[in-house]
Amino acid sequence: MHGAIIHRKLRFGPFELSVGERVLRRDGRALPLGARALDILIYLADRAGKVIAKRELIDHVWSDVTVAEGTLRVHVAAIRKALGDGQFGNQYIANIKGRGYSFVGTLVPFAGRGQVPLADLGSLTDPRHFAEAIATSLRFAVNLKLLIVLDNGEQAIEAVTLVAEQLSQETD
Repeated sequence: MHGAIIHRKLRFGPFELSVGERVLRRDGRALPLGARALDILIYLADRAGKVIAKRELIDHVWSDVTVAEGTLRVHVAAIRKALGDGQFGNQYIANIKGRGYSFVGTLVPFAGRGQVPLADLGSLTDPRHFAEAIATSLRFAVNLKLLIVLDNGEQAIEAVTLVAEQLSQETD
């Protein structure tokens, strides 16, 4: 696939990461993020939920030069700042002490016609943000008949139950 442009787009929270365009957007507005930081974010998001060793990230992003771990930390900090990581209970990139980094945000694939959005609640640490995650997933499905799957909400079953009841009442 040498030379091919991949036009995949990933959505998480209020963000859209366009791999082909190499741009991160929040609510449709491009965010200032350098090329290396984008490389890191794309690499982590493509391997969401997996711990990626620092050395592997460095070798992928800076394959042609030697850099120290501090350089990686600076770029990850820039990504976290752009994402507002840690604000309002949202977490997208986790530092796994002594091992590396992991993309822990809930990725929502772009849903085309006939596809049902997925609200994966597994990466949320605060149940108060479940409704927002579900709303983000449903943004693509206005005026469609839907099957809503609430996945990975065991950590706060009461909050998931409340959200399910609210959704049920609003769709009746």
